[in-house]
Amino acid sequence: MLALPLTLAPGRACALFEGGPPGLGALQATQKRLNDMSTQLEDGTLNGASDEDAAVVLRTSAVYFKGTAAQMEKTRAAMELPDAEEIGRMTQLSSLFDTQVTALEDACRQRSAAAELEAVKGASSALAEYVGIAGRRYRLPNPSGPVPYSSDPATFKAQYFGFFSCEGQGLESIPGSNSCKNKPSTVVNSRAFSLDFDFLTGKPRP
Repeated sequence: MLALPLTLAPGRACALFEGGPPGLGALQATQKRLNDMSTQLEDGTLNGASDEDAAVVLRTSAVYFKGTAAQMEKTRAAMELPDAEEIGRMTQLSSLFDTQVTALEDACRQRSAAAELEAVKGASSALAEYVGIAGRRYRLPNPSGPVPYSSDPATFKAQYFGFFSCEGQGLESIPGSNSCKNKPSTVVNSRAFSLDFDFLTGKPRP
């Protein structure tokens, strides 16, 4: 879906409001998270074709991206947007974002790294345009610089995905599996951590 450029009528003054409605800062943070994920899928730090990494991407989407479209609409409703074209476009972008998140979830279940990357970029593009429209009405805070994530895959997952990764729980990923195990010489639990269901398919484990 191609984004049509929005232009304000010539000579129209557009006052900039300080700050912004609640939720706008969180949407900017979500866009940064999407951009970070896009980079990691492109450079292979996240291998979207593996069960383990596809599950991590899916968990992250469920926690950070799933409710974003609703937040976009709520934030838009609280904005000073007298222009009907802007209001309509922001509503379209909320719907487009939701469509991309659904596509991302499907791609994770299919273990399609290319489709995951495409959906992440699509969601980021929709949110970037949304934030850009908001920037015509509000003085948005400057985005913070990139987080110095580790190049080591295990350390990166602990930094980026937190508790949603095995590493973030102080455990270790089992290669080729969605399960975790204790690290050598690390007493966390007496048995390996494992989900009672497959996070990608939702089916119970045998």
